[in-house]
This record gives sequence, structure tokens and C-alpha cells, in this order.
Amino acid sequence: MTELEYVKRMLTAGDYRFLLCKGEIVYTGEGNTTPELLETVKLQEDWKEGYCAASEFGKADALLSVLLGLSGVYAQLMTKSALRVLEKHGIAYEYRSLTPHLLNEGKTGLVPTEQAVRDIDDPQEALRVLTA
Repeated sequence: MTELEYVKRMLTAGDYRFLLCKGEIVYTGEGNTTPELLETVKLQEDWKEGYCAASEFGKADALLSVLLGLSGVYAQLMTKSALRVLEKHGIAYEYRSLTPHLLNEGKTGLVPTEQAVRDIDDPQEALRVLTA
């Protein structure tokens, strides 16, 4: 079983919204993907060549994944803009469903993190905007 298959299986078998895996090290979270990845980037933890699985995965998450040096991502719901970022940076991915956008709870617009990086393609610039 590949690590991408492993994180996919762990996400669906456990009651997680988010997880990172690198070898035998596994971090799980119940929170939303962007804050989890943002905290990991801030802590400068070594997840290079690791894998991520998430219930929802947008462009902000993809840009943060580039900074972490992840090798692969599985998402139950992935945005088209996240897919484009992953492809551009050579990060393997799988998804269950693809969506144009992640909408806020009221369905009146994009979730704030997606709105913040909507016109950003540089991972470092995304980090600056997301931590402002």
C-alpha cells in the first residue's frame, strides 16, 4: 500500500477531518485543513515528502502543502484551483469529489481563506496573506 492510499484509508476509517503522515509519524486533527496546515508551517515541522488527507482541500491548503514539501494529498472534496496548484508543483493527488469552490456556511461566497488567496499563486505570498 502506498502512503497516499494509507492516508486515504486512515481518513475514511477514523473520524478525522485532517491528517499528515510521514513514514511512521502520523498527526491527526479534527479542525479545518487550512488552520492545521498553517500551524504546521509556522512550527517549521519537517513534513517534506509526507502526505496529507483532508475532508476539504482548497487552494490555500495546496499552497501551504507546497511550502511543507508534501509528496501527496488525498481529499474527500477538492477544489479545481487546489488541483491546479498541486499539478503545477508536482504533488500527487487523489480526490473523491471535485468542486469549483469551497463556499462559506451561508453559501454567500468563498470561505475566507480561499478568498484571501484567490489571486495568489506564490506559496510564500499565500503564507504572508494567511498569517496577516
